[in-house]
Amino acid sequence: MWRAAKCTYLAAWEKELMEIRAISEGAYRHLIGIRPKYWTKSRFEFYPKCDALVNNMCESFNSAIVESREKPILTMLEDIRVYLMKRWAENRVLIEKYKDDILPRIKLKLQKEIDASRWWFPVAAGISKFEVIRGRDKFVVDLLKKECTCRKFQMTGLPCPHAVSAINCAKDDIRKYVSSCYTKAAYVACYTPMINPCNGHTMWERTTHPDVMPPPHRVPIGRPKKKRARGEGEEPQGPSTSRLGLQQKCSRCLKLGHNKRGCPLRRPNVSTCLVNIVLYITLFLMLFTSL
Repeated sequence: MWRAAKCTYLAAWEKELMEIRAISEGAYRHLIGIRPKYWTKSRFEFYPKCDALVNNMCESFNSAIVESREKPILTMLEDIRVYLMKRWAENRVLIEKYKDDILPRIKLKLQKEIDASRWWFPVAAGISKFEVIRGRDKFVVDLLKKECTCRKFQMTGLPCPHAVSAINCAKDDIRKYVSSCYTKAAYVACYTPMINPCNGHTMWERTTHPDVMPPPHRVPIGRPKKKRARGEGEEPQGPSTSRLGLQQKCSRCLKLGHNKRGCPLRRPNVSTCLVNIVLYITLFLMLFTSL
């Protein structure tokens, strides 16, 4: 499945799907039922210049505000504002000390593409067009349009191994073909806007309207949840899902969200029902005799 997700062009994606189908028809139908543009690079658009398949950025931000999430809404948002204001200021200082034009992590990615290009053999077809060969695999590279038929060049904004091979054949500078969004100038422009500092509530302007008070504090039953509730398709991590605050799986109906004690299919306890009936009759007789 991951190989199919990482395919950058249609033919490779279809080949991986056929291998999945040979192993499991159900898995194949499940993947086909999901729109490909949501999970495979072979359908990604070129404008974002991003080929990420996972939500690691969201998880990183979520871990950075894990303490703030437990606070009331206004305090939580204020903590997030201060965190972003501080982070932006630090990034503005760090980028001033950086001397190169291409950002450091992009240079590492570019080096990986350069290392992978050693296995490809370019054949020039014109001034800017090349046919890049490796065994029976062939791709067409157009350096003037910054395109490759594997689609990775257009998708990421970085030369793919086929494009690197063609650039070396043309004896050109590979840095010219890196997208402008990976340059120091783009990074500086991103963090130029400033999140302005704010005064405390003691300096806020007073109004004629009554203050908006917070809702009454209510302590829910049980241990407070620290982990996020996982979806139905996610496997819980750790020894105990109920203790970690994840979605539980009922051992009676095999559904998520409750245990067997709160299961709708649970049969009523006969002894508990009899005790309740006796209690109600006793209360009724006491009320009747008092009248």
